[in-house]
Amino acid sequence: MLRTLISIHMYGVYDTAAEVQDYLNAFVGNGLPIVVGEFGDQHSDGNPDEDAIMATAQSLGIGYIGWSWSGNGSGVEYLDMVNGFDPNSLTSWGDRFFNGSNGIAATSKTATVYGGGDDGGGDDGSTGGTAPNGYPYCVNGSVSDPDGDGWGWENSRSCVVPGRLAPNGYSYCANGSASDPDGDGWGWENSRSCVVRGGAADR
Repeated sequence: MLRTLISIHMYGVYDTAAEVQDYLNAFVGNGLPIVVGEFGDQHSDGNPDEDAIMATAQSLGIGYIGWSWSGNGSGVEYLDMVNGFDPNSLTSWGDRFFNGSNGIAATSKTATVYGGGDDGGGDDGSTGGTAPNGYPYCVNGSVSDPDGDGWGWENSRSCVVPGRLAPNGYSYCANGSASDPDGDGWGWENSRSCVVRGGAADR
């Protein structure tokens, strides 16, 4: 299955909060995966609103990548976050990006694959914990999942009902192989793709 992530570089034309919010909300509102793949706190083609970019990305739960670490030339050295590749010598842009409001220090945590996160238990969901796709398991199990698709809602965020999602994050097909006429392991139920438990897509 092909998966696509859209990346937007936000520079000069994104110089107001309204422009930033309108653009990113349009993607999120239509269920399209997006990341702010590049932005700075200033640029020769206009001054982007980095505060709005970071705050909007944080509020929508999408990622952002500030540009760039170090080594810029040709008049755009102001995009360097550190001086001379030295992590102990932040520029004003680097300090804003890492330590400012909605910055890396305030909003980020180490991915669980690197030993970070706050899973509080095993990945079987028996004591809370985090599913393989990075979402927390639902503490209340299927009670939090009225439509039975494997996804619940607790504490103002999505959660995974233990045993209801395949490792790839899709719901298991309630009707099993009956939902998969071509036998490829993928089914179709409730207007969305699902995985046949034990089939080719259940990996």
